Amino acid sequence: MGIEEYKKLLDSARSGKVNIRTAYRTMASNRVGQGSPSSLSSVSQSSRDLVTTAQAAGATGRTLTVASPDADAWCSRVSNTAYLSKAWLSNLASTFSTSSNQRDKQISQLEAELKFWEAQRKLSEAAKIDELEQRLACLLRTPPVLEDPYLKPQPIPQELPYKRPEKHALPVLSDDQVEFVMKTLRSAGPDTVLVNNYRLAVTQRELLTLTGTNWLSDMVINFYMQLLHHRSKRLHESNPSLPRVAVMNTFFYPKLVSGTGYAGVRRWTRSISLFDHDLVLIPIHDRGIHWCLAAGDLRKKTLTFYDSMGGENDLCLETLLSYLDSESRDKRQRPLEDMAAWKKINTGVFHSVLLLAPMLLTPPSTRFFPLPAL
Repeated sequence: MGIEEYKKLLDSARSGKVNIRTAYRTMASNRVGQGSPSSLSSVSQSSRDLVTTAQAAGATGRTLTVASPDADAWCSRVSNTAYLSKAWLSNLASTFSTSSNQRDKQISQLEAELKFWEAQRKLSEAAKIDELEQRLACLLRTPPVLEDPYLKPQPIPQELPYKRPEKHALPVLSDDQVEFVMKTLRSAGPDTVLVNNYRLAVTQRELLTLTGTNWLSDMVINFYMQLLHHRSKRLHESNPSLPRVAVMNTFFYPKLVSGTGYAGVRRWTRSISLFDHDLVLIPIHDRGIHWCLAAGDLRKKTLTFYDSMGGENDLCLETLLSYLDSESRDKRQRPLEDMAAWKKINTGVFHSVLLLAPMLLTPPSTRFFPLPAL
């Protein structure tokens, strides 16, 4: 029975147009599957007014039975139901608001607990790493073997876990050289040419790209390529077993893939014989944001792509192999030998780790010289 039906039934009972005892029984039979009327709360008029009205109606001869306790109870329960109250909607909103606040509070508590246990996990991991490093240092310091009682014990040399290399991979500047470099960089203007050789002029601004996390200038890379070429040429004269190195500048590969193909770079090797060298080094500006290196080993028939970020570039290796074939046909009037036998290698991140491992294990004081901030 809906709210509107309850209201109509009460109005009919007050007006004496319905037998309350019969209506109560009818309502009770209809509410069997919907819950007992005793569950309704009291917020309205008492049954006393309804009984008085019923007695007045009986005096006028209308059929109304209100003296029964059942009828009185029914009127009380129906008139006092919570759904007829004007405050029902506000009470419902208040209940949901309270539930929402409790739920938000529980969420905040769970987030705080999550942050706490995450911090505890990081501390635990750091402690485990420290413990493993200490154990590794002990193993490197002392061989994990049992002593032979029949052999004369040998003293264990006291060395640091990471032994300082006897020979540096790169030269270390002396204090006087560092002072000279810093004085020159400070006194020069941004466009002042500090190095002029190999038909390349390097300014102070370009040299400063070697400091910090700046992006390297292509002029610095081209100058470094020329240093490698001339050093290999000088050392090969004194020791023919050392490789001869040919280099390309940073503009070679973009020109090769620009659309003109081999015709666009055909004259770039007019001053050198590329196939008289052992290695060919080509700087690659990957997607215009990252410098990589492609190396062609003419002795082992291998093309290798070096990327410190672990990337791969099969297209670059295929393009360079096609270039070597075109160069051989143009300069030597014959195709490149055994093109199918050439190996194309992407070193990826694993080779980069192997190259960087010796430097990472070297104490900071013995690494290559970094230019300090001006």
